[in-house]
Amino acid sequence: MAIRIEGVDSASKHFVEETHTTNVSLEGLAFLSAFNLGRGQLLTVSAPDKFRIQAKVVWIGDSQKSGQKEIGAQLIPPITNWVVK
Repeated sequence: MAIRIEGVDSASKHFVEETHTTNVSLEGLAFLSAFNLGRGQLLTVSAPDKFRIQAKVVWIGDSQKSGQKEIGAQLIPPITNWVVK
């Protein structure tokens, strides 16, 4: 699913990234990112006309061939309009 991630990277620089999910669940999601993110960082995850929700990075996977890393994030309650119910 196409999503937009917004937050502050590990170098304290604001970023906005158009990416996609690799997995979703009731409490979180995984997605690919080209930015250097760290565990515990807060993000805003959104999809136009669908949802806008806060999440926290909980794991970081290995680099992909594309240079991106898979990021796992836990949703921060209240969880509303999420894609999995």
